[in-house]
Amino acid sequence: MSQPDQGDLFRTTGAMAPAALSVLAETAHSSAYRGSPGHVAGSDTSEAAARSMKRVAGHQRAAVLSYFRGRGSHGATDDEVEAELSLPHQSASPRRRELELEDPPFVVKTAERRQTRRGRTAAVYVAAEYVTLRREQAGSEGSDG
Repeated sequence: MSQPDQGDLFRTTGAMAPAALSVLAETAHSSAYRGSPGHVAGSDTSEAAARSMKRVAGHQRAAVLSYFRGRGSHGATDDEVEAELSLPHQSASPRRRELELEDPPFVVKTAERRQTRRGRTAAVYVAAEYVTLRREQAGSEGSDG
């Protein structure tokens, strides 16, 4: 799957490339958050932050999903998403979490861990369509042949 230009994914006005539109449409009506960024119930600051992100969250979610799909079965950590897409942690992690909470999920947490740029251990996530492939690869590594 070819990756849309990141500029197209983050643009909030004007025409978007067809590939970016298809990923954006796929995630636009997220069942977990009904297309809006998540927030902590009862927290006025969290609710205000979610409202302020509503215009760009869909584009960010599409960019994050596209990045995970481009990584294939290798997947990515939140830190890798942040670095590649130039997103702050406060944007990258919530967009990945929204994709993870979908039913069915777009992104799935694996048992794998990798080091972040700061040397900490982080969970690796993959686009859901690569979960079976990862299991098959792990099974073939343990076989004799």
